[in-house]
Amino acid sequence: MGRFVMLVMTDANLGMEEEFNRFLDDVHIGDVLQADGLVSARRFRLNDHQPVFARGVPDLRYLTVYEIDCEDVRTVIESLERHRETGRWRQSNTTAPTRICAVYEQLPSVWAGTNPDESGDNTLPNAQLDEKARTAR
Repeated sequence: MGRFVMLVMTDANLGMEEEFNRFLDDVHIGDVLQADGLVSARRFRLNDHQPVFARGVPDLRYLTVYEIDCEDVRTVIESLERHRETGRWRQSNTTAPTRICAVYEQLPSVWAGTNPDESGDNTLPNAQLDEKARTAR
């Protein structure tokens, strides 16, 4: 299975932030997760403190990260498009019209953060972490 994430950056319409968050948490994300291959979603809000080198941060304060697990991400995208076109996920006037959406593929050589093992090595590639998790079961 391939490992992908879909990042969706959005914002609330002016004065509708509370309703926007309630709608996403209680309705929209559950609707979107009905599409084939989507397994989870996590939401984030842009922090007021950003690194100096983070120039050009989009003026979109909310990020939803959807985890996708599938053989062919094109089938997931097709499912998402069908759900949207047929109204299987509900929309709200609380969401600002501007959004950014992109699907990313996990690289096999990405290093995970610190996770010390018996040898004292404090960083392991994802593949090694996955293997440790399988053998620990």
